[in-house]
Amino acid sequence: MTSILVDGSGAVLGYSDPLYTPEPPTRVLPAPEGFQESDFDFLVFDNGVLRVDTSANLDHIKAARIAVIKQEAQALISATDWKLQRAKEREEAGWASLADVDAILMERECVRRSSNEAEALVKGLGTVAAVEAFQWQPSIAVPSPHRVTHAQFLDALEALGQEVISAILSAVETNPALRKWWTYFDKTQVISASDPRLQAGLQGLEIAGVLPHDGAQAVIDALMSDPG
Repeated sequence: MTSILVDGSGAVLGYSDPLYTPEPPTRVLPAPEGFQESDFDFLVFDNGVLRVDTSANLDHIKAARIAVIKQEAQALISATDWKLQRAKEREEAGWASLADVDAILMERECVRRSSNEAEALVKGLGTVAAVEAFQWQPSIAVPSPHRVTHAQFLDALEALGQEVISAILSAVETNPALRKWWTYFDKTQVISASDPRLQAGLQGLEIAGVLPHDGAQAVIDALMSDPG
């Protein structure tokens, strides 16, 4: 039988020979039923009873599992580093598209979101057995950012009519909010059709009458259908 040495304040001091007789008020007590060595750091002497603080033990095991999830996620992301580098280099050389780069970014983001979800699930588990049995894998679907070049952005606008660009330039001269929006996207080399700022600006142009009815959505649809 495992014996535990407890001092007069109730602090757990360590293991003890069951035959050892310490100076009072220090005492030797039998370990709680089912005690394992991994429980030692969570022993408490409470109201005359030596017990394992199961809540603290569970929190410790959860923290350890979450740390492992982070390591697993990092390993999965790192394993795609070469793929991302290759896709970027090929896109810069004109041998691939932004969509090819985005596919790798989506794969990596899937790992991040899935690991975040896994960590949240672990935090909600109620038993040590459940935590120890917990497994996860990247499974959350990540939508494409639908990135396109600046030229493709202008093409989508001009598809509504050659006069659209001239109308936009006229509008931004008199509308400070639209001017700020246009200046930002006119200088941005890579644009995401999913960017809320882009969508809000296009809606503003449509409300101002610069774009035709449903013109904002037409531009977004064109950008999202473009292979990049």
